Amino acid sequence: MDFDQTVKILGLIAGYAGVVTLAWRWWDARRAFLRAEVTAEAMRGHRVKIRTAVENPNITPRWIKAAFLVIGPEDENVEDTANHLLSKWGKKCDDTLNEMVREITSIIGTNPKKIIDGCRMIIPLAYYYHENVDVADEKLSYEHVVPLEEFPGGVYSVRFYLDAPPRLYRVVHATFEV
Repeated sequence: MDFDQTVKILGLIAGYAGVVTLAWRWWDARRAFLRAEVTAEAMRGHRVKIRTAVENPNITPRWIKAAFLVIGPEDENVEDTANHLLSKWGKKCDDTLNEMVREITSIIGTNPKKIIDGCRMIIPLAYYYHENVDVADEKLSYEHVVPLEEFPGGVYSVRFYLDAPPRLYRVVHATFEV
């Protein structure tokens, strides 16, 4: 094998590797997760400010099917909190988080109203899925103020769920004390 043939073979291998890398990067960008954040900050007047953020680190726009908060006692299982609230709608989810997210996504898709019972809440965040068609390479944020008059003293959890196909849902968590 002479030098020219070796250069041609190396060039073909490098070209093939480049195509494979480009295809992999395109696939990875299409399937990447959105990044989510949630914080809870006490406010004057017996209220808490819940700040959420969603970031798409890729250039490929992502569609958000649903975004919502689930608030309940910290020591209570999130599925129990959700089932307590969903029973008001005559609904119930299985013991899996996937089923819970699907059920809540289905409900808020047709009726985006808060579901509240004392210190337990499901709060749809329509800002993410109605006001923003796609999340491109940007960071969106939204703040929601929750009055705490109905909350007995204790520690509460707030979970921020994102349902953004084709990936499974994402959830982040924060706590606050009353």
